[in-house]
Amino acid sequence: MKAIIISLGVGIVFLNCACSHDSKSDIVTFDIEQDGQYCGENKCGPWTSYYKNGKVALVENFDENGKLSGERVTFRKDGTIKHYTEWKEGSKIGQEIYFDEKGYPTQFIDHIKPTTSICDGEELDEILWEIEQDNNRPNN
Repeated sequence: MKAIIISLGVGIVFLNCACSHDSKSDIVTFDIEQDGQYCGENKCGPWTSYYKNGKVALVENFDENGKLSGERVTFRKDGTIKHYTEWKEGSKIGQEIYFDEKGYPTQFIDHIKPTTSICDGEELDEILWEIEQDNNRPNN
């Protein structure tokens, strides 16, 4: 494993980041630098992205397969928290929270934790329908 620092130029954008546009050349550059490790070809472990002003833009964690795992937190250029999510094997789980410009929570989303259920969507619909029917039957 090796530690690296990457500067993003024109290319893939994976977060809401501050960017500047050069109207003469139509080139967009992003004011983000990243610090983290690779396990082979994949990002792994903790990664931190920084704005050019030195403030943290993003903190996230990856498993050994390069999938998001654990907490992912994004920040605004002024350092206030913007968004928080919990991940496991590349899927959102648990809490997702959005914050206003002052850092106060404004929206909460609960994500269902992944299960190893053998039910497919149709089976689940049938089970829920049967439960609803049982709930609507008069008590004897």
